[in-house]
Amino acid sequence: MDSPSPLLDWTASPYVAAFFAFDSVAQDAEEVCIYGILRDIVHPRSSKQHLFVVGPYLRSHPRHYSQQSRYSMCVRTEGEDYAFVPHEQALPEALGQSGEIFKLRIPAGQRLSALKDLDLMNINPFSVYGSEDSLIRTIARRECLFQHWDL
Repeated sequence: MDSPSPLLDWTASPYVAAFFAFDSVAQDAEEVCIYGILRDIVHPRSSKQHLFVVGPYLRSHPRHYSQQSRYSMCVRTEGEDYAFVPHEQALPEALGQSGEIFKLRIPAGQRLSALKDLDLMNINPFSVYGSEDSLIRTIARRECLFQHWDL
């Protein structure tokens, strides 16, 4: 069995983050969540656990550029060596408890309005994924879900 990747995907855009949060919402969901990290206050700390953020100029799939992707990994020092650590375990120590990570909770009932607004900014399945399937999803969403454009 493959172990999960030690990388966590982030985006530099709050709009792209909102798209991912609202794109596929469970029918019974009451809210969607967007996590954020305040990068300007991430300082090296004298702890055994560290957060590293890499990107955006890594070799990856072209869609990661349109998604404004960044990647983080958490590691723990073990003597002179490093070991990957799950983000949930490492982040409190690596960043401290001062609120550098935050969680936005948005009512799931805002989905249609949010997706319409994002589509007007050209943030939709096709612009984010760039595949033929995502083009069909974008067209279907416009024709079936956004029946009345308020332009």
